[in-house]
Amino acid sequence: MKKLLTILLLTIALQGVTAEDIKKDYLSYKWAKYSFNNFWMKNITDQVKSKDEAAKLNAEGFKLYKSKKDKDAIPKYEAAIDKYPTGEVYYNYGNSLANVKRYEDSIKAYEIALKLDPPRPELALYNIACSYSLMNKPDNAYKYLASAVERGYNAFEYIKKDSDMANLRKQPDWETKLKAIKSKANYDESALNGIITEEG
Repeated sequence: MKKLLTILLLTIALQGVTAEDIKKDYLSYKWAKYSFNNFWMKNITDQVKSKDEAAKLNAEGFKLYKSKKDKDAIPKYEAAIDKYPTGEVYYNYGNSLANVKRYEDSIKAYEIALKLDPPRPELALYNIACSYSLMNKPDNAYKYLASAVERGYNAFEYIKKDSDMANLRKQPDWETKLKAIKSKANYDESALNGIITEEG
């Protein structure tokens, strides 16, 4: 129901909008909405084809990402966005942008992913915190780390060793802040087995 409502709202918002009205920019939510609207204006056969092509491009990009070939993965994700932009594609796009040290761009991609309802929003929020940490912007990193935990992220042992969080762990208030963030976690610690691992 939520996904159907998102589709309806995006379609209504972009009725009558042409490519000339919006600058092609994969890191702009306006462009993502425009591409999304174009998909829904196609007939069913073309929609299926576009979805299949986007899934294939996303899989190719993810394979390159896993092989540490993020520069090659990025155009695959952008081509997938042209076919059918989804939260998953934008999340993967953000990961590769972060890996090539385009941290500000990665944050934009993760933010768009969140608007497009990705499968694991808490991971997108956590990765925004990582990008801010890598940019040495602790206030923003803490903010998004807290949001990730509130949405269900609970891999606290991983946070303590994640290299992306190294700048945050150097902050004098790290232990205090982490304790405060952890206290708002929505889980029963005694019921946890191991930690969440992130596929990519």
